[in-house]
Amino acid sequence: MALLYVEEHEKSLDSELANGTIYEGDLVVREEGGGVHTIDPTSDTDVDGIVVHLRHGDNIADHEEDFRTGVDAFPYEGDGTVGSDRVPIAIDEVDAIFRPHTIADDSEPAPSIQRNTRVGIPAISGVSGIVEEGYEDSGATVYDESSGNFIPLGEAELDHGETESGYEERVRVRLE
Repeated sequence: MALLYVEEHEKSLDSELANGTIYEGDLVVREEGGGVHTIDPTSDTDVDGIVVHLRHGDNIADHEEDFRTGVDAFPYEGDGTVGSDRVPIAIDEVDAIFRPHTIADDSEPAPSIQRNTRVGIPAISGVSGIVEEGYEDSGATVYDESSGNFIPLGEAELDHGETESGYEERVRVRLE
């Protein structure tokens, strides 16, 4: 089965109840009482998985309708309790290859991700996209693990000489 946003993965898929609106391709964090939410890098310290696109199951009709109407990623919604949508998740594992997106905020400098560059999520409220370690925003804040303002994911798996410097672009990342 082909899973968008995941290229290499050995563990079985998991699922949790949605808490909030979560889209396919989002990086998520498990909650203590059950359920998952989209990562908030200002309060979360680690990623537990990525939401995958399943081309079968109960949501197939909804998926196809969304794709026909121009919606790029299927939303899962809920409050983390019974009755909430179940979110299919590929669990974070060493050496898996996920395809998270770069940051979306084009008011900030674009990331400049190259082959084997360490990437992660900057601790900026509302940001769930990735940047390279050492990324500097428009306010001259540098994001790196030693500063405690960067959640590392792994290394970029790009072709030799390739640079990813766009907004909301999917990047192959081998997880640490």
